[in-house]
Amino acid sequence: MMLADGREFETTHAIEGVRYNAYGCPGTAANATRVEHPPEGGARVVPGKVAHWLLSMDVDEGVTPFIVTCPDHGLAAESAFYPKDLVMRPSLWPVRIIWRKATKGEREAELREGGDHYRRGGLAREWTPDLPRPLPSWVTSGRHG
Repeated sequence: MMLADGREFETTHAIEGVRYNAYGCPGTAANATRVEHPPEGGARVVPGKVAHWLLSMDVDEGVTPFIVTCPDHGLAAESAFYPKDLVMRPSLWPVRIIWRKATKGEREAELREGGDHYRRGGLAREWTPDLPRPLPSWVTSGRHG
């Protein structure tokens, strides 16, 4: 895939020297992480279920977010924090997100808009044109309780 900065990277198999991460998307709102408020008071976080993963690759050093919005479902997908075995899982491929240093134009646009993500070491995100893998049947059938 050709990036906005002119570099080209392969998104269908692992590349040496590149860091890989994955973001877990719940697929449906019913599967999402949520905060419950029981009658006895307080609050508790109920972890969500992951219906599918968005594999990402960092082609540059920098900061990436803990949560991204899944382009397939519009739901919050949470980081898996760079597990070591990601490239060994064929079911996660292809790469869906590429994280890279921002271009000069992107940095200038962010400054005009009053942002500071890039100035603070944040990487720019590019979505790949690769299509997602189908959701598991337990998600599409509604049997996810």
